[in-house]
Amino acid sequence: MADHLSSRASVRVMQLRHGLLGLGGVVLIAYLTVSQSDVWRGESRIAERAVFPLAVPPDELTLGTIWALPELPWKLHVRNISAHTVHVVQMRTSCSCLAVYPQSATIDPGENCEVSLLLDASDALSQLNDSESRDFRVDVTPVIQGYSGPITSWPLTGTARGLLRLSRSHVQFGDNLMHGQPLPVETVEITSRIPLDSLAVEYERELASVELTKLSRADYSLAIRPADDLQPGAFRFDVKLLAQFAPDRKAVAASISAAGKMLYPVEASPNSVHWGIVPIGRVLESRVVIHSPVKEPFRVDFVRPSSASIEVDDRKADQQRNDLFIRHRVTARGHQREVVTVGIESLDGAYFELRIPLEFHGVEESTHEGPLR
Repeated sequence: MADHLSSRASVRVMQLRHGLLGLGGVVLIAYLTVSQSDVWRGESRIAERAVFPLAVPPDELTLGTIWALPELPWKLHVRNISAHTVHVVQMRTSCSCLAVYPQSATIDPGENCEVSLLLDASDALSQLNDSESRDFRVDVTPVIQGYSGPITSWPLTGTARGLLRLSRSHVQFGDNLMHGQPLPVETVEITSRIPLDSLAVEYERELASVELTKLSRADYSLAIRPADDLQPGAFRFDVKLLAQFAPDRKAVAASISAAGKMLYPVEASPNSVHWGIVPIGRVLESRVVIHSPVKEPFRVDFVRPSSASIEVDDRKADQQRNDLFIRHRVTARGHQREVVTVGIESLDGAYFELRIPLEFHGVEESTHEGPLR
């Protein structure tokens, strides 16, 4: 009996030597370390380690050119090419942009399993320049129960192309916009590469005003303007273009970023107060200077604290400066936020409000550790 097993092992070794010559003897060595009792009942299992038991048609791994949109469906037909039942316990992906269902499956020898994919190609929008396309690759890796051979991943490849062509994808309003003065309007020309049911805009209305005009079946004009009541300082916002290209298909097809800086003829310095961690009972004091960086005379119309416990002493230094002395006694534990609103009127009749946030964290005296700020 032992001679019979030895003879079978020798024959099998010769077969592997000829069939797996390109593997540098790795599989052959692993085979020779197996005991004779394993050769008879585990022959197929050992050979299977050299050949991945699942396969996908190559043409299903190439998506070609697709629109850079979310929720693009695709299917793979996974075939068990081995002589044994395969248990897939997980379908891993190299990118969170790809969802796979089902995540697990049992596939009998010679059988197929249909796997559904949902690709979010909209991530490519941030890397597309106006009218460019971008190649992409996402790997799908099946995890097989009991399989210890070389891992095989299926590369899903294609080219993502923007559904909309934009004259520009970024709008810069400059760093010297003056509150109370006419604000500029920037225009972006848009062309759809396919017929659309509709095109809409989505943006933060407190930051901008936007108007979309349809010029023809495929052409649009987008006018963007910063909001009049933007607070002083740098600002940035996005305008998203939502394309509806089927009754049940609506998605963000492009995004336009806008940035600039709003200047006020009158500003607060500092523009916010942070007292840090303070014990209950402590009286907090700060001075805030209201001044005109453009040397424009102004008048403080009112000073309104958000809480009656906040005292503000408004002292006018000259026509271009007021000093606010703010006092507040801490009476409660936890994080506290207050605000002092200052109404400003310039001599030319422009009127606006400055909001000065106050922030601190109240603690019991006995529980406070570390230096007070």
